[in-house]
Amino acid sequence: MKRVFTIFFIYICLMGSHCAESEKQNHSLNKNEKIGFIDLSKGDEPFLHSLEGPWEFYWMELLEPSFSPSNLYQLSDKQSPMIFQYPGKNPDLVVSEFRPWTKIKFENYEFQPYGYATYRTILKLPKANMNYSVHFTQLFTASKIWINGELKGQVGNVSSDLTKVIPGRRNTTFKFQSESKYIEIVLQVANSHYYQGGPRGEFLIGSEEKIDNYVIKNIIFDVIVFGLIFGSMIYHLFIYFLNKDNKPFIFYCIVCLTFLLRLPFHNMKLYSIFTSEISWYGQSFFLHFVNIVSILSVVYFLNSLFPKITKPYFFIFYWIGAFAGILIVLIDERSLSYANFFYISFYLPIYLVHAIYLIFFKITEKKSFYLMAIGILGLGFFGLLGIILNLYGIDSGVYIISGFLIFILFQALALSRFYTIALENHSKLKLKLVHENQKNLSEQREELQILMHDSLGGELTDIHVYLEKHIDLQIEELPEKFVPELHTRTMQIIRSFRNHLLFIEDLNITYKNLFEGLNLTILRRYADAGREVEFNIPENLLGSVFQEKINACQYDLPINLFYLFTEICTNDLKYGKNESVWTIGYFDSKISIQQRNQIKTHLSELGLVPKAAYLRVEKMKGELESWISDGIFYLKIEIPLGTGT
Repeated sequence: MKRVFTIFFIYICLMGSHCAESEKQNHSLNKNEKIGFIDLSKGDEPFLHSLEGPWEFYWMELLEPSFSPSNLYQLSDKQSPMIFQYPGKNPDLVVSEFRPWTKIKFENYEFQPYGYATYRTILKLPKANMNYSVHFTQLFTASKIWINGELKGQVGNVSSDLTKVIPGRRNTTFKFQSESKYIEIVLQVANSHYYQGGPRGEFLIGSEEKIDNYVIKNIIFDVIVFGLIFGSMIYHLFIYFLNKDNKPFIFYCIVCLTFLLRLPFHNMKLYSIFTSEISWYGQSFFLHFVNIVSILSVVYFLNSLFPKITKPYFFIFYWIGAFAGILIVLIDERSLSYANFFYISFYLPIYLVHAIYLIFFKITEKKSFYLMAIGILGLGFFGLLGIILNLYGIDSGVYIISGFLIFILFQALALSRFYTIALENHSKLKLKLVHENQKNLSEQREELQILMHDSLGGELTDIHVYLEKHIDLQIEELPEKFVPELHTRTMQIIRSFRNHLLFIEDLNITYKNLFEGLNLTILRRYADAGREVEFNIPENLLGSVFQEKINACQYDLPINLFYLFTEICTNDLKYGKNESVWTIGYFDSKISIQQRNQIKTHLSELGLVPKAAYLRVEKMKGELESWISDGIFYLKIEIPLGTGT
C-alpha cells in the first residue's frame, strides 16, 4: 500500500502546484491597461502561436469590431499600439490568460457563469497579404468571432438576452487573409447553460501550413486511438462468443464501447465530420449518460474478474448514483453540467480506490498485477487530471483520450494474461476430470463385474443343483417340465448377462457424451418393455462443447444423472402406460428434465416418485416437482450446473 500512497501523494503535489500556478495567472490582470496588443512580427514564417493574452475584457457587453476592411490600408507598419484603443470604451480588465471568466478574481469580485462578454486583442503579424488560419476549441457556450470586421465563425447563438442564447459544442477553424500586418480579433461569448462561462483551451493562430498540420495530427491521433479501442473490443467480443462463460470479456467490450462513444466528442470533435450540428444539450446529455454507463461497466468488469468479492450493496450504491444522475438532468438544463461534473468527481475516485484495493490485495500473479495497476492508475491519473484541467478552463480532451487508451490496452493485456492462466487451469482441471471419470468408470465396472459374478454364479449354481438332483433319473423318469424349466433358467442367465453388458456399455457412452448415453439407455429400456417413448433434446446438448462444460463443472454429474434417469424410467414402467414423453433443456445454467405419462390407475400423488430420485436430486442441489392432472403424471426437475457434490 505504500506505493499507492506515494503515487497519490506525488499526484496531489503536482495537481496542487498546477492549481496554485493557475490561481496566480488568473490574478495577472490589470484594470489600468487600455488595450490588448500582441506583437508577432518578429516570428518566423511559417509560425504557430497560442494567444494567451493580453485580451481586453468587456463584461456584460457585446461589442462590434472597430476595424473594417475599408480602413486597413490606412494602417502603417509603425503604428503605435495605443491608436487601436476601442473608440469610446475602456475594458473592464485586460486579462493575460485565455480562461473562463469564472476563474477571474479581481478586487474580491467573482464573475458569475451566466452572462456574456466581449474579448478583443490586436495582433501585429510578420507579413501582410499572407494567408493565415485560426483554430480554437468550443467555448462556454456560444461564440462569434470577427477578424478585421469580418464575421469568420459562429457557434450557437450569442445574445444579450440570456433566454435567447443557444449553446453550441464544436471547434472553430477558419482561414483568412490580411491586407495589413495589424489585425483585430473580436470574440463575443455568451453562456446561459454551463457551470462555467467564457473561453477555454488554446486560441491558435498561424500560417495555413502549421494550423493544417496541427489539425491533421490531432485527427490522426483521435483516429488511431479509436481504431485501437475498436479493434480491441471486436477481438474480445469474438472471444466471448466462442465461450460465453467468460463474463469479463463482455463487460470489457461494454467499457470499450462507452469509450468509443465518447471519443468523437473530445479533442477534435470528429462527430462533425459525419453529421450536422448536434445541440449542446443533446451532446451533454448523451455524454452524461455515457459517463454513467462507463462507471457501471468498469465496476461490473472489475467484479467479473473478482467474483463474489464485491458486496451487493456496493452495486446498489452505484445504481443509486446512476438513477439520481439521470433524474437530475431531466429537471433543468442548467443542472446538467453540474450533475455531470459532480457525478464523475464523486464516483471516479471511489471506483479507483475500490480497484486499487482489489488489485493490491486480491491478485497474487505479479504480471497481471502490474498490467492491471498501470491501466487503473493511468485512467485515474488522466481522468482526474482532465477534470481539474477542465475546471480551470484548459481543454483536456487529449488527456482523457490518453487515459482511455492506457486503460484499454493494459486491461486487454491483463485480461489476456488472465485468460491464458484460465486456459492452463482449465486444461489441468480437464485432465483431472478425465482421470476422475476413468476412476469412477473403473469403480462402476468393478462393481458391475462383482454383481455379474455373483448373479451369474448364483443362477449357474441353481442350475447345477437342479441338474444334480435329476442326474440319476432315467429320461422317462424326468419331470414333465424339466426341459422348459431348464430353458427358462438358461434364458434368465442370458438375459441377465446381456443386461449387465448393456449397462456397462450405457455407462461407457454416458461418460463420453452424457445425453447421448442417456438417450440410448431410455430408448432401450422402453423398447424392452414394449412401450413407446418420445425423447426431446436440443442438438446443442449433444455436442462436445456442452460435454466439456459438464466435465468442467462437476465430475460426478454424469453418473448421478444416469442413475436418476434409470430410477425415473423404472418408476414410469411400474406405474405408467402408453407413450412416455421426456423433454430435456438447458436454461439459466440449469439442466431441465420434464417427463409425463398416463398412469395405470387413479393413484394418489404420494409414492409415484421413488424416494431414491428425491434423494439424488437433493444431492445435486436441484429441485423436483411432481403432480397428477386428469390421469396424467407430470414430473419436473431442475439441476444447477456447476455445484459439485
